[in-house]
Amino acid sequence: MKARNAYLLPGNSPRHREWVESFKRAIADQFETVKTQHYTHWERGESNANVVEEIAKATRGTNDLAPYVLVAKSIGTVIATEGAARGNLA
Repeated sequence: MKARNAYLLPGNSPRHREWVESFKRAIADQFETVKTQHYTHWERGESNANVVEEIAKATRGTNDLAPYVLVAKSIGTVIATEGAARGNLA
């Protein structure tokens, strides 16, 4: 049975953009919908993700996915954990 939806939170480095898109393609047949988050600091050329800003972005990105699974790597794990603790991500 297919899981319904997935939301992917990659690692901090801009090189994870390619990784997360590759991972998305690899698991796409297991889910109805797979979304990836691209971090704002990648576009700004900053070194690190703003966790609060990315939690808000992930919250908006998952609003239409329920139920969903979160798949997280590195800073994505921090975003997922903190977002869940705040009640924004379930």
